Amino acid sequence: MEKYHPSVLIAYGSFADGSAGPGSDYDAMLVYNGPECHDGSVVGGTALDVFCYPEDRFADSFNPEDYLGVYDGIILMDTHGLGQKIRNQVRDFIQSVPQKTEAQLRHEIEWCKKMLVRSRRGDAEGYFRWHWVLVDSLEFYFDIVGRFYFGPKKSLRYLKENDSRAFACYEAAVREFSADSLRAWIEYLDSLFQERFPRA
Repeated sequence: MEKYHPSVLIAYGSFADGSAGPGSDYDAMLVYNGPECHDGSVVGGTALDVFCYPEDRFADSFNPEDYLGVYDGIILMDTHGLGQKIRNQVRDFIQSVPQKTEAQLRHEIEWCKKMLVRSRRGDAEGYFRWHWVLVDSLEFYFDIVGRFYFGPKKSLRYLKENDSRAFACYEAAVREFSADSLRAWIEYLDSLFQERFPRA
């Protein structure tokens, strides 16, 4: 507050949703009368991860996709209603994102199956593909169930709370790093796809 004199301050992430733990940083978006910058300083033993933006950035139209973190953020300061405007436009953007088509989803499943085969090469490229499919397939899960992907932390929490089987499969795949666990996860994705688009 003393350094930036912000007109908007929106906290998001673990401190905003109550899930902060050891090593968590404080995520926030700040709008003020100054240049764009990032503040990663440490305050009271907590590292900041605060993105600071000039007010004129939002004077006209802006790309809400650049500020997805504030979707469920807590508005701590909003002197002129700009913070509410930003958060509303982010939420509107997320609601407007079209769901992927059956063909697009089928392509994602086929890609996962190809990566499963290629991950068994036993060389550096194979192991790279192993990690690659583990990362991208989490987002594919949300494509299949028709939900917006908010990144790994929120997504894994969603799985744990709403789809225990998916969470168990994915956790095993990343923890065990075995061919069987990776195959089980991809087979689960395929089963979800088949449930949504049953074959005639």
